[in-house]
Amino acid sequence: MADLISGAAKSETALSPDPAGARLLADKISDVSIERPTRVGAAPEMASAISGKAYRFSANGLNVKSLSLTLTGPQPHYELEIYTRYQSNASLRFSGPIGLDGLYRKGASTPLGVIALKGTWLNDREFTMDLRLVGGDSDHKWVLSFDGDRPRLRGKGEDGREVSVDGEAGG
Repeated sequence: MADLISGAAKSETALSPDPAGARLLADKISDVSIERPTRVGAAPEMASAISGKAYRFSANGLNVKSLSLTLTGPQPHYELEIYTRYQSNASLRFSGPIGLDGLYRKGASTPLGVIALKGTWLNDREFTMDLRLVGGDSDHKWVLSFDGDRPRLRGKGEDGREVSVDGEAGG
């Protein structure tokens, strides 16, 4: 992309210096390069009830096959399995840390890029996850909610439409 942009910018002469503009640009770049924490909800009793349990989901528009969250203890983390379109590898597994303090935690590099994830409780029964692929081109925001022990995962699918899928404990 940089080659396309630099190739489109042509001038016979150098631009005149603009210290105020250069300072404004530097300030904006600095401002967007610093992550600011988002608001965090208090962890309800549900956090320890679901922590470490795996939840499975039938084929769905979010491509989530299974999800396990460890939300208690000193190192919160996730385990995620996603459906793929490839017959030779029907699913991919990922795991990594979760930021529960309003800041993303980055995991190891994956074939899709580096996964950065943060989460917070919206209320006693809903946990939201904000997942970004650093070096990739997609962001996902999912809400995991519970009706008793039954999980439901909501978010936007690849086509941008809202998807909601019921899951079950196990495996």
